[in-house]
Amino acid sequence: MSEQKLFVEKYQLVIPGDKLATGRFKPGLGVFRERKKTDEYVYYSALIGLANVRGNTIHVIPLEGSYVPLEDDVIIGKISTVGGRSWMVDIKGPYPAVLSLSSVLDQNSRPNSNVDLSKYLQRGDLILAKITAFDRTRDPLITMNFRGGKKLVSGRMIEVNPVKVPRIIGKQGSMINLLQRLTKSNLFTGQNGRILINSPNFETEQIVIEAIMKITRESHISGLTDRIKLFLQEKIENLAKE
Repeated sequence: MSEQKLFVEKYQLVIPGDKLATGRFKPGLGVFRERKKTDEYVYYSALIGLANVRGNTIHVIPLEGSYVPLEDDVIIGKISTVGGRSWMVDIKGPYPAVLSLSSVLDQNSRPNSNVDLSKYLQRGDLILAKITAFDRTRDPLITMNFRGGKKLVSGRMIEVNPVKVPRIIGKQGSMINLLQRLTKSNLFTGQNGRILINSPNFETEQIVIEAIMKITRESHISGLTDRIKLFLQEKIENLAKE
């Protein structure tokens, strides 16, 4: 078996035909592979996007377009349909996600017979959930049974390109923590490009949104954290003077 070797860095911009890796990877979205005479597999990009490896799967995140689910992604979903045994959830992607009752309630509180699911979640409700399975042959499965999973009951939701989410969060949460600390806001960030903002007032909420939009526009320019810190400090100081 050939040794695994990567030719790209995490979130490196690639174009169709770029060589990504060799070895025994699992090709994910936006990746195709060729088998060479030496029995070595070579992996190439099939689209313009950002290369990434999660576990043993190599994939390319498209720069534009819908969110592509990946296992263990934490997302913000919107209940679109209440069924008899499960909910269908809009996750801002090409496929709706399936949320079962067992993925909402803990084992001790699950009813033994049929129950009206709208007692727990109704159409239009927002939830913080996690992708548990997705293989492009069926709709993604999601759960709320993880630390932090819950119904989101207040705040203003905005949507950004999912590709920009890692920059909004920052290394080890540095950028999102900066936003929350300086504005005294609470942000729930989904890897599907949805962000729910809870700020102390409307004016501060607008500052948070402006800062997030600035991050998405300038994510490719170095020194972004310092610029955002200065931007927030100036905006908050001006707000205090009004």
